[in-house]
Amino acid sequence: MPRALAFVPVAAVLALALAGCAEPAAPTPPAPEPEPKVEGTEEWVRWVLLQDKRWKEIESPLIALGESAFPAYEAILADTDPKNYFTFNRVSIVLGKLQTDRRRFVPVVLRRLSDPDDWARHTAAILLGDIGDGRDAAALVPILSHERLETRYAAAEALAKIGGKPELDAMDAWLKDGRHLRTDNQRRLFQKLRDELEKRVKANPVPRDHTN
Repeated sequence: MPRALAFVPVAAVLALALAGCAEPAAPTPPAPEPEPKVEGTEEWVRWVLLQDKRWKEIESPLIALGESAFPAYEAILADTDPKNYFTFNRVSIVLGKLQTDRRRFVPVVLRRLSDPDDWARHTAAILLGDIGDGRDAAALVPILSHERLETRYAAAEALAKIGGKPELDAMDAWLKDGRHLRTDNQRRLFQKLRDELEKRVKANPVPRDHTN
């Protein structure tokens, strides 16, 4: 399914729940340009992201750049041109794996949650769960009512990571309403994420100002 790297642990189960449902159309990569001369620039980062190689060969040089590539990532995340959704998605995967403070990207990711493109909203929800904290979790609650199941699941999965008691209450109300849960299997999937959120809130509450 799209963005398999983000859903490997539940891919098979989620695929069953998604059967017969429309999913966001995966972005199509544009044709790559010749390699730029200056490594680490925005132009060079975009070029790397568009290469048709094994993901490890694309990911490794970007992770090796560390925070020096952050200005390039920031520009790519803020680029709302539809032809650049592919690079937006791939930058999100890289940022999700970096073990450093990525708080600077939260404002642009929050803006992308209201992007007109389904895939961009889906990707932004996943990334917010990776780099955000309790201060940002409320922005994910409205996404639980998104028309596409996979995007709703991305929001719920992110809430399980960074949500607090207010978001747990919101998920309880959403589950009780049930209008976006079309099958028992879907209810089980979302209930599991709700229970993960409750367990984390009770055992090890994340302060509202916690930084990943």
